[in-house]
Amino acid sequence: MSDDIRDVIAAQAARAIDKEKWTQLRYIGNRFERARCYRDCWQALARASEETTLHRLPI
Repeated sequence: MSDDIRDVIAAQAARAIDKEKWTQLRYIGNRFERARCYRDCWQALARASEETTLHRLPI
């Protein structure tokens, strides 16, 4: 997948993090997966999970 698409999705992820929209970040993680950006997918989904759980251990 092209870097342009990855950059667009990454910008969306950054906005979701800034606004603390964790449900939206999970959706964006799925977009990373469909774009075959698996590392970015994992980071987005892990961040969303870490922010919405009561546990303080990192994923």
